Amino acid sequence: MVAGALGSGDAVVILDAAVTPDLEAEGLARDAVRLIQNARRDQGLVVTDRVAVEIAEASEAVAAAVDQWRGYVAEQVLAASITGPGPAGPADDGGVAADTADGGGTHDTELDGPFRFTLRRV
Repeated sequence: MVAGALGSGDAVVILDAAVTPDLEAEGLARDAVRLIQNARRDQGLVVTDRVAVEIAEASEAVAAAVDQWRGYVAEQVLAASITGPGPAGPADDGGVAADTADGGGTHDTELDGPFRFTLRRV
């Protein structure tokens, strides 16, 4: 807890700065959204393109966060579907690892460990 008085002395503000598991999960989900949005931009997708997101690798914490916040993540990245995540594995060199014929790409990055996902326009 952090407490402080206003300069005028007529009020006191108390702020609970504890990070709960729910807040941590929300933060990880928001970080996943940021990484997916960056990948959308890097692939040249336009803002209205709907995508399918396949999460191939993620840490336990990220997997749980994406699962808990799946609706939010899908809404933010315009995902028609989100599959995965699977268990974490070794990370590749980074960047876009592979491109698919339908304008998709596999992205390797870090988010609380290896985070690998594929975006495909639908």
